[in-house]
Amino acid sequence: MSYETPTIEQLKSLIMWPEGTVGYQNELDMLTKMRALCEEHGYGRVPQIANAIEDIWRNPENVEKYLKEQKAHNDLMADYKKKLDK
Repeated sequence: MSYETPTIEQLKSLIMWPEGTVGYQNELDMLTKMRALCEEHGYGRVPQIANAIEDIWRNPENVEKYLKEQKAHNDLMADYKKKLDK
């Protein structure tokens, strides 16, 4: 399935401040930066990271959970690398 990159005009529908205000400009700047991050890192990965950041902000004790997930992922990748290097 192929998706088209949303345009800034489309993303402006997410701004909740009146046009011409500082809030509007700040959200436009944020959307522009987020769109660029999504283009570079993926439209799925950026929201995952944003959700995890919020989770850690709300529940700092969850850092341990993410460290365990990170270790499991790194171990899996190391295992795959060993198999590929054979």
